[in-house]
Amino acid sequence: MEIRNYRPEDEDQLITLIGEYRVFLSSLKSISKSHDFDAARRELEDYLILGLSD
Repeated sequence: MEIRNYRPEDEDQLITLIGEYRVFLSSLKSISKSHDFDAARRELEDYLILGLSD
């Protein structure tokens, strides 16, 4: 595993990761949820606005 700062070319992979992570977390609560990649994109944008990419 490589940990490094965000690069714009990482966007698609991170959106997929966030979307799948949200589905997994829901499954732990026995909630059936489908992937919402638009919400994942917004979540990534929030992280970037907050400066969590530095």
